[in-house]
Amino acid sequence: MTSVLLVPDLPLERWPSMDRYASRLSFHLRRYATDLQIAVAGHIGALTVERPAAEPGTFASIPVPFPVLPTPGANEARRYLARYWRYPSRIRRRDADVLHVLDHSYAHVVDWWRKGPRVVTVHDLLPVLTVQRGSSTLRERIRNGLLERVLRALRTADAWIVATEWLRGELAGWLGHARNIHVIPIPGSDVAAELGHAKLLNMVMLGAMLERAPVLPLEAIDHALDAHMPAHRRDLLEANKQALRRGIELAKALTVAV
Repeated sequence: MTSVLLVPDLPLERWPSMDRYASRLSFHLRRYATDLQIAVAGHIGALTVERPAAEPGTFASIPVPFPVLPTPGANEARRYLARYWRYPSRIRRRDADVLHVLDHSYAHVVDWWRKGPRVVTVHDLLPVLTVQRGSSTLRERIRNGLLERVLRALRTADAWIVATEWLRGELAGWLGHARNIHVIPIPGSDVAAELGHAKLLNMVMLGAMLERAPVLPLEAIDHALDAHMPAHRRDLLEANKQALRRGIELAKALTVAV
């Protein structure tokens, strides 16, 4: 049986849509892809189903063993250390046939993995644009230096998953080839752009997945968003709910077309 190791974002990123995408994908694969052995590399910050017991050998219960520090700069340093060194080093010690990084901004993990094919889901090319804009402060120079490392690793992946033909074309242009770029036939990026925020892509795709595998009522996800959306992102609360419903509509339309 082929084993697949899924790599979600760290909970300290506090990005609920990414957490829910990782949660639903892992649940869906475990339920329906019975020919695969699915494992998750770390704790998922906001599950949309009942939390399972931690797998032996993972650090699900203590994903990042650092205290919350008293200053923003110290917390940023903690986040960078966890994201770019501690997390990848732990993933490197795991065993699997295939590595699937669920967020392109974690593509640096690819550099730490030499045990089999490496797949990355690419939601957008914002890191490319960020680096192209350059930097004017020390914080921006550090950020861009780390992003350049992420982008170099992204180029070396063995396969990429994207949401639209448009994004496939953009990624192919950046990579210099279109080999092994696989498209999910839901125009999530276009809908996210219509709604005004590229990061809403994850909620669009989550809605499409729930339409195909209705394992959780829509009301439960609305409640989870209301309860767990961080204060600094609550301005996107209604947009997240709208993106979820647009994803459901897109999946229904695709089903009819097929």
